[in-house]
Amino acid sequence: AYECLQNIITSTKGLKTLTLGCLQDITELADELLPLLGSYHSTTLSTLGLASVKSDPNSYALLHITPEHFASFSAIQVLTVDYDYVNDEFLQVLTKPFKAPLRRLVLHIHGIDPSHRGTSELAWHNFRNYNQQCSLVLNLLYSYEGVEQLNSGLLRQSMPLSTFRAFFCEWINIPSLRLLSEWYNETLEHLQLVDALDNRAWSIFSQHRGEEQNQPPDPLVMLAWRCKRLIYLSLIGYSYSATNLVAIARLRGSALNELIIPEDFLEGDDPREPLTKEEIENLSQDVSTSLDRSWAPVKLSSLHPSLQAVGNPDSDELILSHILKDAQPF
Repeated sequence: AYECLQNIITSTKGLKTLTLGCLQDITELADELLPLLGSYHSTTLSTLGLASVKSDPNSYALLHITPEHFASFSAIQVLTVDYDYVNDEFLQVLTKPFKAPLRRLVLHIHGIDPSHRGTSELAWHNFRNYNQQCSLVLNLLYSYEGVEQLNSGLLRQSMPLSTFRAFFCEWINIPSLRLLSEWYNETLEHLQLVDALDNRAWSIFSQHRGEEQNQPPDPLVMLAWRCKRLIYLSLIGYSYSATNLVAIARLRGSALNELIIPEDFLEGDDPREPLTKEEIENLSQDVSTSLDRSWAPVKLSSLHPSLQAVGNPDSDELILSHILKDAQPF
């Protein structure tokens, strides 16, 4: 594979787009390919896709990728990379005066090494000031550590976050969802939370529903209320209140292009009781009216087979079907 890519890089003139398809066997060559790309295509390359999907997100070797590897590129508009290689120095390199501003930065989060220094608020503030049209995409992939650290330093308020996805993390960090609505109400467009239907945290939204009078508002309802640009919301693998779903539809209206949740995971006033057929029909009508189009919850039979159980080997296929488009050129 390396020889083939080496030949493409060294023999092609004016290469504008190179993406490695998130395939681990190929993305593991990134530290060898970057110097070549910098030598041959530093002024023409506008789309560079290096981010991966790990076969074992809890155990993988880190590559020798440094911020300096990106210093020579002056025309990149779309960049995808694993969070392992992102720090303040990396963000600083992307704010050099000779560089064309980025339009999209995509970060894949898998495991987080204990030595990872993270990023600072100041670095993201400077990044955003320079790359004023850039949107940030965060993809958490089987990232148990990432989902835990979201509200303890991984998320930064100055991130230009437009898309947040979490695939097969087997937990939802509720405080981090509240941060999404507080910090990214002017930028967040796309929220996708996907887990296997038998994941251990499937009832996290309803665990304390109705127990206390002074409970904070539902985090997804708050997102729908505060995030002015939200057009896509998908919740798979977690039970959710039908009443709150109607509230989301009313708050977003026809601006919400996609609202995806499985029928069997909708709850009535009593979380222990599934909705009746009549209740589902009434819900569908209420949501359809608010969205100004025909809407219905998703049937389990129409979901990707990898969602049926935790650890399904086909889950990468589902992930790739959603994230490969992140590397599309402008």
